[in-house]
Formats: sequence, C-alpha cells, structure tokens
Amino acid sequence: MMQISLYLGQPDFVDALFRGTTLEKTMQREEFEPDLYEAACAQLARHGLKPPGIVTAALPASLPPAKEEDVENPGYYWLRYCLSLKPRWADILATYAQYLSPRWGGGDGEVEKFAAGPLCSALNEQERNDVRWPGVLDALTLSGYPQPGDTREIAAKQKIFKTWLARDLSDRLRFISLGQYANFTNYSLADAELARQRHVESIRYCKPPGTYPAIDGPFRDFTYLMLIKHFEDHEGAYVKVLQTAVRRFEEPTMLTVAAFAWQFGMWGIKADPAIATRLIERAVQLEPLHEPDEFTPMHACRMMWDGGFQKEATYFTRAFAERRAYSAAASMYDITNGIRPDTDPELLDDEEAGRWLELAVDDGEPVALYNYAWRLENVDSLDLQERKNFERVRNFYVGAMNGGVEMAMIKVASVDRRHGTAEEKQQAVADMKSLVDYHDDHIAGEAYGQVVLAYKYGDGVPQSDFVAMQWFDRYKQLFPNHSALEWMETQVYGSTGMQMAGRALKAFFLGKKLSSEHLPPK
Repeated sequence: MMQISLYLGQPDFVDALFRGTTLEKTMQREEFEPDLYEAACAQLARHGLKPPGIVTAALPASLPPAKEEDVENPGYYWLRYCLSLKPRWADILATYAQYLSPRWGGGDGEVEKFAAGPLCSALNEQERNDVRWPGVLDALTLSGYPQPGDTREIAAKQKIFKTWLARDLSDRLRFISLGQYANFTNYSLADAELARQRHVESIRYCKPPGTYPAIDGPFRDFTYLMLIKHFEDHEGAYVKVLQTAVRRFEEPTMLTVAAFAWQFGMWGIKADPAIATRLIERAVQLEPLHEPDEFTPMHACRMMWDGGFQKEATYFTRAFAERRAYSAAASMYDITNGIRPDTDPELLDDEEAGRWLELAVDDGEPVALYNYAWRLENVDSLDLQERKNFERVRNFYVGAMNGGVEMAMIKVASVDRRHGTAEEKQQAVADMKSLVDYHDDHIAGEAYGQVVLAYKYGDGVPQSDFVAMQWFDRYKQLFPNHSALEWMETQVYGSTGMQMAGRALKAFFLGKKLSSEHLPPK
C-alpha cells in the first residue's frame, strides 16, 4: 500500500474508508486510463496479487487512525505502519526514500535529509547509505551521463562516484554502484575495456540469488560489451549473471539473452536448445507482468543483430513472433522485407514479409499500421475515391498516429486533403498549417508540402498557383535539404527552366490573389 500510494496515489475507496464514508460508486476497469490500470496491475503482480473483484467495505481493525497530514501524504502513513510492525526496517525506509528523489518530484537534498532524520536514526552506516542511494543515483543519472569529451561534466560525475564508492556500502549496493560506474565508463569515458573490468568487479559483490535492480542501465551496458564489442568472458562474470537469471526465472530480457547463450553455446555455456526453448517460453509468459522497459526482449534481439548475429537474432525474433509476443511480428517484417541495412539476402522473403506485416497489424503495432496503410495506398493502389477504402486506409494511419508515429499525422492529412469531404479537406489544411512550426524539421517540411499542394490543386482552400508558390518558396528557404524538395518544386514550378519562368510569370500576373491570411508565416 505504501508503494501504491507513492507511485500511483492511494485508491479513492481507501481514502473514503479512512474518512468513515463510502463511495457512491467505485470505478470499473474500463473507466481507468489503460496505462494507469496496467501499471497498477504490474505493481500488484510483483507481490503475487491481483486487482480485487470486490472492494473491501471496512479497514482492517489493526490499522491506526490516520492523522490530518496523512491526507496529503498517505504513503507516510503506510511507512509508519510498516515500521510499527518491523522497527529498523531498512529496506522499507530505502524504498520510501526513492519517492523523495528528484526523479519522483522531490527536492534536491530531500533524500539526504530523510536519511539523517529520526526515522533512520537507528540504522547503521551501511543501512543509511542504502537510504541515501536514490538521491546519489539521481545526481549521477537523472540528467544522463555526459557525452565523451565533456571534460567538466565527466570530472564532476567521477568525483561523485569516487566519493560514494569510498563510503561503507553493503555488498549489494557496491555491486549496483560499480555497475553504474562501469556504465559511465563505457559511455562517457569511451573506454570499453575498463568498463568491462568494472562490470566484472561489480559482479564479485553480487551474491546469489541477487541480480540487477533494473534491466536497463548496467545490465544493458554489460550486454552491449559482450554482444557488440565481442569481449570474452574469461572471468565468468557475465555467465554468472545469466545463470542467476535462469535460476530466478523472472526477467524476460535476461532470459532472452540467456536463451541465446544456451541455444548457440556462447561464452563457454554448452549448447542446449531444449533449455533455450524453455527460457523463451518463460519470457513469453512474463510479458503481461512487466511494464514496458527501455531494454525489452526485442531490444536484446536487435542488439544481437547489430553485433553481427543476424541469423541468431532472426531465430529469436521469429520465436517471439510465432508466439505473438513483444510485437515481434513487426520486427520480423523489417527483417524479411529488407528494411534493416545489410540484411543477409537469405533472410529476405516478400511473401513471408507480407504475412508478418498482417500479424503486426493484428497486434496493433503502430509502425506496422503505418506500413500497412502505405502499402495499401502505394503498392496495392487501393482506390481511395471509394469511401470504404478511404476510411480503411485512413483508420490505419490514425492508429499509427495515435501510437506515436509522427509521419502518420502527415499521411492522415494527405489522405483527407486528396479524398475527403469538403469539411475533411479544410480540416486537413488547417492541421498542416498548425504543424509548420513543428519541432521536427522533417515533419514541419512535410506539413509545408501539404499546404503547397492544397493551394496548387484547390484542396480545402481556394486554388491559387501564386499562393502555392509563396508557400513553396518559404518551405525551400526554411528546409533547403528536405527530402521532398526537388519533387515538390516540379509540382509547383515545373521541371525545366522555361517551365519555371513561365509558371512564375503566369501566377504573378494572371493567378488568383488571395487575402494575406492565406500566405505563409514570415
């Protein structure tokens, strides 16, 4: 309850029970924001719990009454209750401190103040350092590790690391801290060999069955060194990580890399495809229990690919895709369609690519929705004058747009501008005008292009070659290297010098002049 309250907010029905009132209506699943509901379920799942089917009508009798200040900070209430059950509970104090860090909205120094405060006064120095760690981690990583060559920032981070590592740390915290130091060494110092040595040193402090607290960060960096830099595991440190992952059987990305090792006999592990298959099956089972991470099984497969293990990466990507897990069908489409650079020709298969694309669309993968809509429009040449075809293609683009594919915004407007109703055409042009200042230059340039074509052909706005040329000239001035510039110029001015001069003169002297509201922004 402490973690739920700090992470997601205390549930309304619990607040009502503390007030001695009841809610007139409890929220049903479909009323929650999907991301919030899934995050809550994932948090509960870590403790072997499921969302209750029936909301409790009374608080447990053992709970003390809430104080006035607990209304604003229910997490503190649950912390005090935890400490009443188990005084000097160092782990729960460290967990609470995490939510005081700047990463979670806390102020600078708030974690240190808590570690030095009365609730932590009975802890020994190692335990207090466990409480301090969230604040130190934020100081090291919240703004990201500095770029190589940024000597001032690198020196500042190194000073924090050296000061911290000189403290009295528990073995587990030293393992975690050295892992971060290794990650910093590889990224900021660009010293892969020293980074590997520091990863190896960190693993010496990792006592079974312990492992990394998060899959992104040091584990990802260590994996990068092994897969991309092709280091040997002479000390057996990386294999130890994978063996622990197999014993714990609970982290899908680690299990994916372990499956790679057991399938193909990597790093001194004897090949055993049967074990590898069980690991993949387990990774698939775990998918619903894990929130999206920065280093997923698909990221691990891509890292294998980037390390030169194309066929091996394809093997695991296909294994996940056949089990409809981790949106792997979309990755299989990329592989078999040759979208990835330097793809082995043996992996290319147009028919198979089409099948994977359709499966990825069924999975609702945003990029797949975009690719499928583009294919219907440009390869299958679907007649978008027919309303059902128009809506089909448009809906796929809208799905991609809602999934964060920015170029889909342009495609929705393009389809609407060319084939929509009069109202849809007008809205498309208005939407594109609103994007000409977009933060991504490519998208902004595409938006300019759509407005140029709208005035050129009178789609949603009055037809005017003169205004189209004004928009194009502004587009060319702002985005001289845009990929569509040359094609757009032929649409507006023509492809030869004579055509360009003639169209420009005709537009100026004979073209329809519109009010200034139709002209591009200066």
